[in-house]
Amino acid sequence: VLLDESFMKGISWLNDLKLRFGYGVTGNQNIPGGRVPNLYGGSTFDTFYDITGGNTSLVPGYRLTAIGNPDMKWEENVSQNSWVF
Repeated sequence: VLLDESFMKGISWLNDLKLRFGYGVTGNQNIPGGRVPNLYGGSTFDTFYDITGGNTSLVPGYRLTAIGNPDMKWEENVSQNSWVF
């Protein structure tokens, strides 16, 4: 009990004291997959084409389909509080 401490002796106006502190970090891990690096892909009639121009065969091609974000990270919410009763 705080009142039993030597530095509290002689303080008659204070008869009950509570200190409460709280700290926490919560977050959201729902980052879409594959959003950190750049993504490349392709499909027929999009990036596949006939390199000979004869429209008889398709050759795979690729293009940037999504720009990555190397700074993306989990969302963090820090909460802290304190009370004196």
